[in-house]
Amino acid sequence: MNSRNISVRSNELRRLIRAGTAFLILDGIACLYFGSKFHGNPGAAVAVCHDYANLYSVVVFFVGGSVLLVYSVLSGFSLTNYDSSDWMYFPLLAIIPTIFGQYFFNRLLKSIGATTVSVGIIGEPVLAIILAYLFLGETISVFQLVGGLITLLGMLLYF
Repeated sequence: MNSRNISVRSNELRRLIRAGTAFLILDGIACLYFGSKFHGNPGAAVAVCHDYANLYSVVVFFVGGSVLLVYSVLSGFSLTNYDSSDWMYFPLLAIIPTIFGQYFFNRLLKSIGATTVSVGIIGEPVLAIILAYLFLGETISVFQLVGGLITLLGMLLYF
């Protein structure tokens, strides 16, 4: 792959990111509009959006998967040329971290609040580093160690 192909793919990726960002902004505006229209005040938008969090997740994953499918087909990436052992992991990756993760994320938002969930999510990269060290034999750099400790300290101050 030459540098021109990389540049073209980077530009395509930038366009996809801009389109996704526009979609999220329009979704937020729609929540505010429908929340104020049907419930009488803009504050109800939070309740409207929260009630439809699971539906929102399904729509977002469907749109995201569809965009990636179209991009992969147009870019010439193979959709079937994988080992049989890889195919076993695809459904597991879809079900466990994606569907269950989104489901629990939405449940936690409902029960303990957005701020607490957000602070908890900050620890996810630290956990990923630790798991990669333990199970994959990855090394931890000094920057990762210092950054992880600062992150955990910040979380500890919140909780």
